[in-house]
Amino acid sequence: MITLENTKKIEKNFSVYIHISPSGKRYIGITSIKPTDRWGSKGQRYKRNPYFQNAILKYGWENFQHLIVANKLGKDEAKKMEIALISKYKANDRKYGYNRTLGGDLKDEILSDNERKKRRIAAQKKWDNANPNRIKALRKKYDCTDYRRTYHNTLNKTPKRREHRTEYMRKYREENRFEYNQRRRRTAARKRIQNPPKDFRKPVVVNDKSGSLIFVGASIKETAEKLNLSDGFVQCCLKGKRNSKLYDFTYAKVGENGNDN
Repeated sequence: MITLENTKKIEKNFSVYIHISPSGKRYIGITSIKPTDRWGSKGQRYKRNPYFQNAILKYGWENFQHLIVANKLGKDEAKKMEIALISKYKANDRKYGYNRTLGGDLKDEILSDNERKKRRIAAQKKWDNANPNRIKALRKKYDCTDYRRTYHNTLNKTPKRREHRTEYMRKYREENRFEYNQRRRRTAARKRIQNPPKDFRKPVVVNDKSGSLIFVGASIKETAEKLNLSDGFVQCCLKGKRNSKLYDFTYAKVGENGNDN
């Protein structure tokens, strides 16, 4: 039986946490789910905060300190503590932290698939109850014989539409041949990077800025995964188009990949 006392106990499931980067900047947040689920694998749940996400890519998620300041708090208690901590550490200032607001909101709260589905169904039922006449009109329209006849007539014209689209694509390729070929080359290059053949993989040497060897990756993809970077960024660094603040990338010469042959 659910009583008022039990309801208060159920509501007290909020946690307040802090992420501290190696530079000392802080991100402060609250959540009503398990904190590790809120953060995601290697901080992937923070993609909506580009400034914080860039810091995660720069330092690596494992180099952050992850502190759970308090748990089993009520919603209002957690909000007040979040606002107080953000104000104390000035975490909403880019010089000192990664928060975008003064705190107290739950816009970034991650919902489970079931909760999201329940909310969508509840919203649909609310709309249906508020618009009964609209529902009746739609049912009458889609159940009528005229609509079905029109729908089947449209289906019968589908081959003609397909022929028209084929002709349109042929003319488009002829008129925009250079752009079309460029797009095909980019797509092919992207596929080669994502799934490179073993024969064409080149080992990549990763050094720090002082010139000390960190490790040798078997390919661009493996190197990018170890450093939590994108494949395209590592490739651009190897070509000299971009520079990394933390690493130097070069292709390994014969004998540098750790193999004898």
